[in-house]
Amino acid sequence: MTPAILIIDGDLQTRRVLRSASDVRVLAMSSEIAGSDEVNALDSGANDYIRKPFREAELLARLRAALRIPSHGDPQAAAGQRVGRGICR
Repeated sequence: MTPAILIIDGDLQTRRVLRSASDVRVLAMSSEIAGSDEVNALDSGANDYIRKPFREAELLARLRAALRIPSHGDPQAAAGQRVGRGICR
């Protein structure tokens, strides 16, 4: 089973390899303060970026937003998936 979203912590090379092999949605996170880290994450294939530390409510909102975007051009791809209290189903 392919996950709906992968959360990757800071590894630029992993995002590049993942993007070349898959079109699963990626949320990148990092504690880097430089604005270039966010740009690099998005340019290397992440669909969204969140800076640590973050509030749980913000992370969950970003996951819900990502699940609203159809995957593989299929409007039903994210149907039935829920995000709550740190669990993505």
